[in-house]
Amino acid sequence: MRLPRLAIGLAAVLVIVACRPSTTEAPQLPGAIDQPPMAASPLPAPTGLVTAGQLTVAIVPTLPVQQYLDKAGKPAGFDIDLAGAIASQLGLKVAFQQVEREDDIVPGFADKDRKYDFGLADQVDSPALDAGAKTLPYFTTGQALLVPASDTSTQSPADLCGQSIGALRNSAGELVVLRRNDVRCKDNKLQYQPYDDGAKALPDLRAGSLKAYIDEYATVVFFARVQSGLRVVPHPLGQAKEVMVFSISDSALHDAVAGALDRLKADGTYAALLKKWGLDEGAVDAPVASPVPSPS
Repeated sequence: MRLPRLAIGLAAVLVIVACRPSTTEAPQLPGAIDQPPMAASPLPAPTGLVTAGQLTVAIVPTLPVQQYLDKAGKPAGFDIDLAGAIASQLGLKVAFQQVEREDDIVPGFADKDRKYDFGLADQVDSPALDAGAKTLPYFTTGQALLVPASDTSTQSPADLCGQSIGALRNSAGELVVLRRNDVRCKDNKLQYQPYDDGAKALPDLRAGSLKAYIDEYATVVFFARVQSGLRVVPHPLGQAKEVMVFSISDSALHDAVAGALDRLKADGTYAALLKKWGLDEGAVDAPVASPVPSPS
């Protein structure tokens, strides 16, 4: 569950940025944008939506740069832009329903007065998830390294044997470090520094007391965007597919969204949104649905 540590991490980053000299002011993240214009020839919209004419999407906006709340309290990020573009392809408006936890989304489909049509909230595909919901891959995640921009030689944790590396305590990143120390770096172990808040690793990286930091791909991209002098090492490790989730009985909505996503891939919008948010390596390239014809 990411809510506690990401909420704290975002606040800590803002403090770090606020305390930096103006000559090294951090770049701003894009804010929330108005919904894209409706597609000239929209795909047929599914029936049975929570609100007629509107695609309502459940989110947990605690994972910048995928989804978060901007300074005005509006949802922003790659996931948010993608949902808006999908709605536009279906000739629908888009709205977002915040939920507390990702795990609450699928059970919510069974609520008598459910408040959303589908979920888009950093859920990784798994047999357990597939057993209870229809899923649609839309993003590739993994563990990524953050290093000082001046470090052009580091390409993987194997290049850091004997060096200091940080990760969140009890995280997937920590597991990567421990496994490397058991195998590739067993004769020259990584010097592991655990953190309870990933944002606290950023000044250590900039000061040179930490050689690298490893965390989820979107989080590392976020840190690199709000703190200058850092870069993301290409090719995240342990890649997995993040999925949108739908009621297991709602094939029509699943297929309509899949068709809209295919269109966005074909016309370049999907790639452009990934690039906008610095998530180029998050692409899911294969078509996700059979072609859906435009209405004649």
